[in-house]
Amino acid sequence: MTRIKRFATVFGLLVVLFADIQMRAQDQPLVIEGGTLIDGNGGPAIPNSVVVIEGNRFKEVGVKGKVAIPKNAKIINASGKFVLPGLVDALAQGIGTLNRPCGCTSV
Repeated sequence: MTRIKRFATVFGLLVVLFADIQMRAQDQPLVIEGGTLIDGNGGPAIPNSVVVIEGNRFKEVGVKGKVAIPKNAKIINASGKFVLPGLVDALAQGIGTLNRPCGCTSV
């Protein structure tokens, strides 16, 4: 699988996972574990990472075994995948009409 296809798959997964969140608090914490974390700040990738999300905020991020996982958390296994919290798809070719309701008239 090419890098672009892999990225598109992971991005699509994140969109599906977080589509239900939409600026409202979660009923239970969400944990994404086992993936390789790319923090977007230029630091090294963190393999076997854990991301804990409570409400609509990242509570804790780190290496599995060093991050406390809440007992009632919904756990998503991301082994073999990349986790990119807060990534925005800035390459939106061909979907300009989808953004019109939000006030964007060109892409």
